[in-house]
Amino acid sequence: MSTLNLFKKYFDEQKEEKQSKKEGKSQKKEILKVSKQSELDAFLQSRLQDDLGKFQRLVEEEINEQNLKEFIEEIIVEKAESIEVVTADSLQKEGNIPTGSINFDSLLGGGISISKLTEFFGSSGVGKTQLLFQIIAKNVQEHEIIFVDTESTFSPSRITQLLEYHGENSSEGLLKRIHYLRLNDFKEQIASLKVIEGLLRKKPNVRIILIDSLTNLFRSRLWGKDLIMIRQQLLNYYISELRNIAENYKVAIAVTNQVLSSPTEENGPWEMKAVGGNIIQHGIQTRVMMQKRQNEKFIAKIISSSHLHPNSVEYTITKIGID
Repeated sequence: MSTLNLFKKYFDEQKEEKQSKKEGKSQKKEILKVSKQSELDAFLQSRLQDDLGKFQRLVEEEINEQNLKEFIEEIIVEKAESIEVVTADSLQKEGNIPTGSINFDSLLGGGISISKLTEFFGSSGVGKTQLLFQIIAKNVQEHEIIFVDTESTFSPSRITQLLEYHGENSSEGLLKRIHYLRLNDFKEQIASLKVIEGLLRKKPNVRIILIDSLTNLFRSRLWGKDLIMIRQQLLNYYISELRNIAENYKVAIAVTNQVLSSPTEENGPWEMKAVGGNIIQHGIQTRVMMQKRQNEKFIAKIISSSHLHPNSVEYTITKIGID
């Protein structure tokens, strides 16, 4: 059984269990008894930890139902025929989607790469979400776009402004070409992979997927040392599936990401790092850090890329967008 089917099986079982035992009402009563915020946090963490523990046992049971040799043989039967062998010339760069910013297009070799993942990370106020809106305004006339919102950042009015600044008078019709997904927890974010694939099959003109932001929902609910491992495992699965979607459907995927600060050494300077650690570092093909400088200037740096050399550009943010 595939990992995605395991998720479905687990979530379906949880839904049936809640319906049969009417857990919804009892949970509300239990939460109402928790008066202090610290107690509420501890309560939610214990519920979530128990939830993830049940899922982990389900995975272990799936593998332990048969010996390892049989498990491997089943994988070979299931997957061997789906592996495609191609020649290297077919893997040459398939083009870019322009960002609408001269500086960012220069940095990225023409824009965000088709069939790859591009990450923009930085602190609040450096223009990450604005850059995604600008990508929409630049490309929505030619391509349909999927926007995945995990932080309630999506603004049709701001996109309309950018379209009008660039001479588009029929912005209302163009907004219909944006397919919007508002997600509320990490389970919905994982399940949205199936929704996105369904949209891509129905809407062949979708060439761009934008996610704002990548790690917010995983980070907000899967916190604490006890949950780091399963958070990273789920995040790794999610990124791997995004890469498959980018490659299989020939779409460009751009994501934003939050940052945290950590000391480089004891009593030394603090370094800004993207949330997600090695999972992000190894899973995303092009990573761009965005930082604020003095005098209303900003800088964007390529931190790592599978096909671009390290480089940086300065940019500014104005009412008409990012230059």
